[in-house]
Amino acid sequence: MLQLPFDITPSEQKIQLDDQLILMGSCFSDNIGQKLSAHKFHTLTNLFGTIYNPISLIEHLQDDIRTEAIVEQGSVFCHWQAHSRVSALSRTALETQIRSARTTLQEALKRANWL
Repeated sequence: MLQLPFDITPSEQKIQLDDQLILMGSCFSDNIGQKLSAHKFHTLTNLFGTIYNPISLIEHLQDDIRTEAIVEQGSVFCHWQAHSRVSALSRTALETQIRSARTTLQEALKRANWL
């Protein structure tokens, strides 16, 4: 098996059990978030679903909804910069869902020790 040996210097900062953690991004974030949560860490994980695109992640940290990124597939409304689990049966309901998730995220960012 190919190995590239290298030393990783342990960080002086350690995650504490009472720290507030926000995880965003790929399925790795989902999996690690589940494990941390199962071990009683305070986590907020992928409010907008699994997202691999860093531009979409940045836009979710901003306050305004790009309504032109909302599309209708069949009778379901989705947002191009969110996972398909973030969907609704009307444009208004989807906008409300996204605003609620962003409010939750903004409040969590004020308390978070780790992102």
